[in-house]
Amino acid sequence: MAPNGRLYVSGQNKSYNGEGIVSFLEYLCRKYRRKNLMVIWDGATIHRCHEVKDFLSRKKGRVHLVALPGYSQS
Repeated sequence: MAPNGRLYVSGQNKSYNGEGIVSFLEYLCRKYRRKNLMVIWDGATIHRCHEVKDFLSRKKGRVHLVALPGYSQS
């Protein structure tokens, strides 16, 4: 959710992979160049893959993750 209340969601016709997740995060970073991001997501395995971890290490302090608790995913 953006500071102005806009919600950003990404979808595609195939399963997401690390590259797709990173692409969406890069889009958000470009869209909000001067602001830090807080991303709220579930505990999907793809969110913890190598590509995503590498991206987050490069954006340290810029992209903050908030994981939903496990009980909220059902």
